[in-house]
Amino acid sequence: MVNWQDPQVIENWSALLVDITFAVLGLYGWSYINSFEVESALLRRRLPFRWQMVSYLTCRTFFLVTLILSAVTSITIPPPHIDCYHMLKFLAFSGNVVVACTSTNLVIRTWTIWKTNRFVRVFMALITLGHWFTLILDSKETQILPPSSESCGFMIVNPTYSAATSTYSESVNAQVWALSDL
Repeated sequence: MVNWQDPQVIENWSALLVDITFAVLGLYGWSYINSFEVESALLRRRLPFRWQMVSYLTCRTFFLVTLILSAVTSITIPPPHIDCYHMLKFLAFSGNVVVACTSTNLVIRTWTIWKTNRFVRVFMALITLGHWFTLILDSKETQILPPSSESCGFMIVNPTYSAATSTYSESVNAQVWALSDL
């Protein structure tokens, strides 16, 4: 059985996490650059702005920012000009914004399908507001350990809020998915 407290095991998994972070950053960065025509068309006013795009564009931007911040915080020795505390706080917040915007994109699709049913739309609006509330509360309750000479610090999440957030996110997405397939 693996001893998860062994420093060598922790070091190996940390190195793997850093490698995965940079691989995902590279893949998503490439995808972001290749699909930048959406933002470009909006800026040049060749694509009409619709409110449904706000969640999509926010999600894209915050996911890129989250990956960049994850890569910066995974550097073994952070540069002295980086404020690790606020960066990790924003990382917790931006990760939750990505989750919320992704779920909101699903809700927008389902909202369009059920646009004639007022009860379903009110239900989706309420569960979306509850979802955003739990995610904001989860990022607010995240504690940051002070940085050391080897790392930028660590985030400590409240397991109760984290479990509630995960369960609520999964149940919201399952309900919205079920509504979109009816």
